[in-house]
Amino acid sequence: MSTPQSAVTANLQDLEFMVGPWVGGLGEQTVEEDWRPAKAGCMSTMVRLSSASAIDLIELISIREEADSLQLHLRQFTPKLELVRSQEMALDALEDKYARFVAPDAGIEALTYRQPEAEYLYVDVTLKGGMVVTAQLKRR
Repeated sequence: MSTPQSAVTANLQDLEFMVGPWVGGLGEQTVEEDWRPAKAGCMSTMVRLSSASAIDLIELISIREEADSLQLHLRQFTPKLELVRSQEMALDALEDKYARFVAPDAGIEALTYRQPEAEYLYVDVTLKGGMVVTAQLKRR
């Protein structure tokens, strides 16, 4: 699978607003993620999606500096670490405390990270077909 290319110039310092532990809801599910600070051109997180009685999904995301921009690499797994999804996304938009990564025609068409308030991080997930679901996360 080829990585989509970005025309937006950026580096990992532009995403410092995402660093830290976050927890919140996505419908009936709980989302936990902990973005680590940038190191050696990469920042990453492990996301855990759970319901009241089980872990539903484990997701690993890394964002790397590539070709004067940022590329997001996403892998989703079952709790037994069976691969569910693997995709690459290019940075499409960047503003103050706002970043959007896209992969047109993929299962997840866009991931948008935005921080309107210091204690909250919103993650908008645009699914194939245009449906958007939003996780509202609070800093732990």
